[in-house]
Amino acid sequence: MTRLLWFVREAWRGLWYHRAATWTALVSAMGAFLVLGVFLLFTANVQRLLTGLGDRREVVIYLRDYASDATRDSLLVQLDSQYGRATYVSREQAWQDFSAQLGGSDLLEAAGQNPLPASIHLKPRPEFETFAATERMADAIAGSPIVETVRFGGEWVRRLDEFVAILRWVDLVVGLVVALSVLFVVANTIRLTLLARRDSLRILALVGAGDGFIFTPLVLEGAIAAAIGAAFALAVVNVGAVLLDGKPIDLVPLPWTWGGAFVVGAGLLGLLGALVALVPLTRKH
Repeated sequence: MTRLLWFVREAWRGLWYHRAATWTALVSAMGAFLVLGVFLLFTANVQRLLTGLGDRREVVIYLRDYASDATRDSLLVQLDSQYGRATYVSREQAWQDFSAQLGGSDLLEAAGQNPLPASIHLKPRPEFETFAATERMADAIAGSPIVETVRFGGEWVRRLDEFVAILRWVDLVVGLVVALSVLFVVANTIRLTLLARRDSLRILALVGAGDGFIFTPLVLEGAIAAAIGAAFALAVVNVGAVLLDGKPIDLVPLPWTWGGAFVVGAGLLGLLGALVALVPLTRKH
C-alpha cells in the first residue's frame, strides 16, 4: 500500500512538474470526452422518455360476448402468471370510460345499446416489451377461444425498438472514436514526458531500478490525466443540462452511476494509452 501511494505521489508530481504537457493532454482529453458526454446525456434523457413510453405500453385483449366468468377468470390468472399485470374491463366500465372521454353520454345513448366489448388490459413485464416478444405474446393469447382480437400497437412498438437500437449503435461508434482519440493523446503525452525525463530515467536504470519502478508512475500519469479530463467534461455536461433544463425540453443530468463509470472508464483508457507508449521501451530493456 505504501509503495502504491508513493507511485501515485510520483505520478502527481510528474504531472505538476510538466504542467505544459499536462494541460495539453487535459484539454485534448476533455474535448474528446465532452463529445461523448453530450451523446451520453442525450441517450440518458431519451431512455428516460422511452421508459415513460414503455410504462404506457399495453396489450388490449377483446373478449367474445359468450365468454363465461370462469373462462375469463382463468385467462386472467394465466396472463398474470405468464406475461404481466392483467386488468379486466367489463362492457359497462368500457361504456363509462368512453362516455367520460367524449365528455357526455348523449352520443352513446343515441346508439340504443352498448356496442363495446369486454376486454383485458395487459401491462407486459419488461422482457415482453420488445416488438418480437410482444408479437409472440399476442399470437399466443389470440389462440384462446374466448379472445376476439388482440391489439398492441405493433408498428409503434417496432419503430420504438428500431430507434433504441440505432441510438445504441451511435453511442458505440462515438465511444470508439473518443477512445481512440484519448489513446492517441495520452500515448503522445507520455512519449513527450519520456523525452523530457530521459536523463533522470537513464540514471534510475543505471543504478538498478527495474522497468516496473521506472514506468509505473508514468502509467499512472496517463490514467490520472484522462480521469481528470473526463471529470471536467462530465461537470460541463451536467452543468449544461441543469442550465438548459426546460429550454425548450426537460433535461436531467447524467445518473451518478453513469458518471462514475464514465470517469473510471476514462482512467482505464489513460492507463491503456500510457502502456501503448511504454511497451516498446520495456521490450528494449
